[in-house]
Amino acid sequence: MKQDAVNKVHYFDDKQAVVYFNPIKKYDNNKVEKKDNVVIIILESFSYDYVSSLSGQKGYTPFLDSLISHSLVFDNAFANGKRSIEALPALFASIPNLLNESYITSQYSSNQICGLPKALQNHGYTTSFFHGGRNGTMGFDNFCKAAGIEQYFGMNEYSGPAAYDGDWGIRDEEFLQFYAHKLDSFKQPFFSSVFTLSSHEPYTVPDKYKKRFTGGALPIYKSIQYADYSLSRFFKTISKTEWYKHTLFIITADHAAQEEDYEHKKRIDLFRIPIIFFHPSDTHLVGRNHCVVQQADVMPSVLDYLNVKGLYVCFGNSVFDSTAAHFAIQYLGGTYSIVEQNATLNFDGERVVESSCVQKQNVKLEQPLCVQLEHHLKSVIQQFNARLIDNKMIAK
Repeated sequence: MKQDAVNKVHYFDDKQAVVYFNPIKKYDNNKVEKKDNVVIIILESFSYDYVSSLSGQKGYTPFLDSLISHSLVFDNAFANGKRSIEALPALFASIPNLLNESYITSQYSSNQICGLPKALQNHGYTTSFFHGGRNGTMGFDNFCKAAGIEQYFGMNEYSGPAAYDGDWGIRDEEFLQFYAHKLDSFKQPFFSSVFTLSSHEPYTVPDKYKKRFTGGALPIYKSIQYADYSLSRFFKTISKTEWYKHTLFIITADHAAQEEDYEHKKRIDLFRIPIIFFHPSDTHLVGRNHCVVQQADVMPSVLDYLNVKGLYVCFGNSVFDSTAAHFAIQYLGGTYSIVEQNATLNFDGERVVESSCVQKQNVKLEQPLCVQLEHHLKSVIQQFNARLIDNKMIAK
């Protein structure tokens, strides 16, 4: 009874709204569908700034830096929320967090959706999700079921060396090894995702690594080092498998975290995360891309990459679509934000409260670009709210 409901807004008539942004993605090209496995690795609290090959600053992720040199990396990538619970809807179902609470705990969580796992399941994929935390945490298990996940592996399903961290669940090193061995048992093609947890507050590392991972100015740094090391061990294990070379890996974060110079950051910088596409056998997925991307782009990107035919509701775009107006959207503290190209705009639902160039401090946008961004953002909000209320997150 206490849950916040969204309201329908009518900035434009329905036909005009679709001109500014169309959430219906249609994939019907004549290319043969690929059957590569898909693995999405969600790293807890991995801010963009922690990765030196992205930020150009001192980093704490030597393995991830090495993997980036063999990957397609987006250096202008953003989370759609600020909390872990907001990541799965964005990544698995292209549903950004545009509510006062998370989609998972909202009254709309029982709506019908066709998430990426379900879309791939319909094309012969087995689907699974892994998280070392207690089963039921943050409602992940229920959302995964709604999104099309067949098998859920949490703390209850873990088998291996004793590795409870005393706070959240199974430490990354042991849980990622458990994950690697379970992947090896799945029927191909498979979709699978793992969500790490060791880089969460209180940022502890196992006693045996306290001298190895000493961190830096912020407490989180040492646990980032440990998580990166655990990731390196995971890749070392799976690189010996037959399925490894037939797998698309997407490595990202749930949200950004602590920053040393927080007071000097712009609002959009608080959402910057890595988004990395790595495929051991696809030499085209290499290099650095500067276009704006967001977590909600993952679902349409995978469908596009695999040439999966069909109609899907996505509040993002495929990163492989050169014709799309690439953007990232967030909602925080009653204010919507949109980033597109080199421009950002904040909107309170009724009026624009700020607009500026991303690279130039305190430089206002020229009027045509400001209006363009405002129309784009209003169209997304209008269609997002309407589809939530009317339970129309499935394309028909």
